[in-house]
Amino acid sequence: MSAEHKPPFLEAREIVSGYGDRPVLRGPSIAIGAGEIVALVGHNGSGKSTLLKSLFGIVPLMSGEIALRGQRIVSPRPRRMLREGVAYMPQGQRVFDDLSVAENLEVAASILAGPERTAAIEETLAVFGELKWLWRRRCRSLSGGERQTVALAAVLAVSPKLLLLDEPTLGLAPQPASHLLNHLASLNAASGMAMLIVEQQIKAALAVSHRAYVMRDGEIAHSGTPSSVTEELLRQLAFAGATDGAAGASSA
Repeated sequence: MSAEHKPPFLEAREIVSGYGDRPVLRGPSIAIGAGEIVALVGHNGSGKSTLLKSLFGIVPLMSGEIALRGQRIVSPRPRRMLREGVAYMPQGQRVFDDLSVAENLEVAASILAGPERTAAIEETLAVFGELKWLWRRRCRSLSGGERQTVALAAVLAVSPKLLLLDEPTLGLAPQPASHLLNHLASLNAASGMAMLIVEQQIKAALAVSHRAYVMRDGEIAHSGTPSSVTEELLRQLAFAGATDGAAGASSA
């Protein structure tokens, strides 16, 4: 997939962050253009999930800076990032099992005012029409693919401009995983929503992306077009990481 150069919606410069006093990220810099899908791949423990959490403000920055639309954000926090149009979907099928599909979306959209909330849920249902048939079912009764669709719909209910996705196909069989990634590509084409996708199914993620970054040991080891991320490159980076003797982070 190709895309013309777009000005960055989000830029992260030389990010250092981690847990306690232990840095996981060692200065990666990335940019996501308006309307872009960007894949973020790498071996387990390379810092991918930590980078997403740092961008959204879940993991505080030790140093570095984040800018949205060219405006620096000194201390990102989830509520502020949501207000700025950035949403985050964590790993796993994060839904409220005891609530219905309808109630999950209503909770997710509660940050919006009444009329905006109703409109956002209606727009989300227009994208995920299959949820209408599950509307009153409790999420604990749904399949893995259905639960992941509800989790994604809940994130989209706040009408984000940039969506941070941490392994959206985790735990899904190949067919529903492919369906979900194609759904994301269709959503991007229709709405221009930018996305940063961390995904272990690397080929599938690259197939729907405009650009890609490869992480290794808390740093950006490669950036370029999706076609530049070859199996040979990934093998070389994985081998280099093993011979560096650097311990991987406890969270990918």
